Amino acid sequence: MALDRFHLSREAVVETFRLGENEVFRVVDPQQGSFALRIHKPGYQDATTVASELAWLAALAEEGVPVNAPMPGRDGALVQRAGDDEEAPLAVLFGWIDEAPASAQEEAERFAVLGKVLGRIHRHGRTWQPPEGFKRQRWDVDGLVGENHIHGPYRSAAGIAPEQLALFDTTAAAIRERIAHLREEPRGGWGLIHGDFGFSNAIVSATGPVIIDFDDCGWGWPLYDIAVAYWRRADEPDASRLRDGLLKGYERVLPFPGEQYACLEDIVMAQRLGNLGWFGKHADSPLAEVLPQRIEEAEAACRRYLARLG
Repeated sequence: MALDRFHLSREAVVETFRLGENEVFRVVDPQQGSFALRIHKPGYQDATTVASELAWLAALAEEGVPVNAPMPGRDGALVQRAGDDEEAPLAVLFGWIDEAPASAQEEAERFAVLGKVLGRIHRHGRTWQPPEGFKRQRWDVDGLVGENHIHGPYRSAAGIAPEQLALFDTTAAAIRERIAHLREEPRGGWGLIHGDFGFSNAIVSATGPVIIDFDDCGWGWPLYDIAVAYWRRADEPDASRLRDGLLKGYERVLPFPGEQYACLEDIVMAQRLGNLGWFGKHADSPLAEVLPQRIEEAEAACRRYLARLG
């Protein structure tokens, strides 16, 4: 059992917390407190890529960036197996972070606070020298909107009608053309990024924001993290204010590349299509019940996007 691999007592109680790309459990140990146990589903990350994620997390923590660093197992290793079999799922243990009660802080300003933390993450990700053997995915054009999308191609999602698929194909081609000029080099903003900077992964604790769940981290452009942070709000009337709040905080730490600002809405569209691909790979997930709504939203957004392009 995974708990036996870590410094936890036999009285520890396990509660299901989140089911998504991985399974996350809350472990309440009467002697040591609460922890988050992440069990990796096979097929996405492997032992090398998980160890690479944790190496970056440790380096970020050393620099004082507010992230949730992993806890070593009984043998000192950060990556464990949830069983004795070498094919058993990977397991990682983190400290538990309690979320503070919501404050009356204006929402755009809260976005600015998180944008500042994101700027610190990206600044580190551009300059840090990874250890030998470091391996993470690439959020490049192909990984964002290609047939080899990291979360799977959108056409794999069930329930897409032929006319919708044709619309999505046209949109994907337009996105690829519009972001093809982005440079995969530090001067173009390229570096390690979080990869899933949605606000469920930004916990506001009593001492400030803590960024969790770097399971999607990899090489990419900063605009992807910005887009992921607000894409579910992109259709709301105040979307631009929230986006600008993020960028305001970000630029307190790091200039946001101008060439990428022009592509931000393209990446929001890429994220919409990529989200459909995620559901294509996770048709058995309880979250899949929202897929028909996401398909309809993506269709409407694609029509608006292509109309703006003329």
